Amino acid sequence: PARARSLCLSVSLSLSLSHTMATEDWHVSNPHGCTVWSERFDPAGMSTDDIPEPMAVLPLATSIRVRTDPAFDDAALAHSRQPAHMVPLSTVRGRLGGYDDVLAHNHPPDTDDPPSFFWLQVVEPLEGWVLDTEIEHQEDGALSLGETVVHNGPLTEGSRWVYTVVCTDGALVRSGLELSSSHMYTLRRHALIEISERRINEQGLARLRTADGRGWISEQLNPLSGHRGPVVELVKMPAPLRYKVSLPEGAVVRQTCELSSPIIRLVPLDEIVDIKAKCYSNHPASHCIPRFRLADGSGWVSERLNREPPEDVPVLALQSALEPTDLDDGPNGSGGGGGGDVE
Repeated sequence: PARARSLCLSVSLSLSLSHTMATEDWHVSNPHGCTVWSERFDPAGMSTDDIPEPMAVLPLATSIRVRTDPAFDDAALAHSRQPAHMVPLSTVRGRLGGYDDVLAHNHPPDTDDPPSFFWLQVVEPLEGWVLDTEIEHQEDGALSLGETVVHNGPLTEGSRWVYTVVCTDGALVRSGLELSSSHMYTLRRHALIEISERRINEQGLARLRTADGRGWISEQLNPLSGHRGPVVELVKMPAPLRYKVSLPEGAVVRQTCELSSPIIRLVPLDEIVDIKAKCYSNHPASHCIPRFRLADGSGWVSERLNREPPEDVPVLALQSALEPTDLDDGPNGSGGGGGGDVE
């Protein structure tokens, strides 16, 4: 009986630990890798020289297991401006609208509020703690949120059309396609934002629609404002992706990203294609087409048909992620054409 009670207690403890150690798949998404520390600390209250030495740096495309509960204590939640269901943040930073990285309406990007750093507890392939963003060092010695370094989900998340804000002043989100539409909110620099479509407006400026359908952001600064440069850039795929042709008519391979380029060949139904980069076409301006570059460099294929919804059915079906390779030898941007919005 004593042995039975001991066994029951052991099983009960094991089940309890498995419940409290719920984990999720994540991956390293930043080309600079992901820094791992043995313990958490508060970067917002430190100088550059006070930051502890890391125990390891995980390279791009490393798959990790992250503890989801109770890795975030009450103090961390208390300092967050977000509801509890939005923690942990990482790729929720900007996902489906980016509201967790929003600078309030009419709130300047150079706010004096301290940056919100968030920790993730890693249990595989090693045990330690990582910040979901880099620690960015300012000229005055202050520390701020840098680029996101880890994304929630497996490497196949690279199929999503996620952009990062690169403009120092942030990215204005407006209610409509045209710059005359109302300003809704501003995304901070380095925020992530998932995009559902790209269009060229009446001024010839490339505009990106947020995945929640509520707003539009510019790809480039508006040249008429006297400023030039990118507002956002497409987040690169951390690893090549494998797709299967799902359209009965097959997938047309063209020479370049644009649909006006010569046809190279036709890939038949159910054939496998490997993708290493992606971008939007510039034409048609009313609905730019999401395009994929083949890993062998032989051409480009469309993710969906060049038709208005709901006729824009998928051409390819995602299968899996492949071993990471160097993706810097090919374009992986959002296409050319048009500038954006600055005020």
